[in-house]
Amino acid sequence: MRIHLYAFKDKATFDRLRSSVDTCARAFVTDPASYEAVDAPPFVVTGQGPWAPGFEAAIRQALMAAAQPASRS
Repeated sequence: MRIHLYAFKDKATFDRLRSSVDTCARAFVTDPASYEAVDAPPFVVTGQGPWAPGFEAAIRQALMAAAQPASRS
């Protein structure tokens, strides 16, 4: 299984371009009915589904952690 990560410069860019991700990503899945996507601005992960709930939750958790601004010391 392949998953694809889309990373945008910032939330504004994410908001502007998010809809284009689904169009692009659906071009490479073999069954568009089981297309999966997880958003955590400024990231989107897409791929062929169906994804197990635990897998999707792990992807979401990782993206949300990555989306948090780095703390500065």
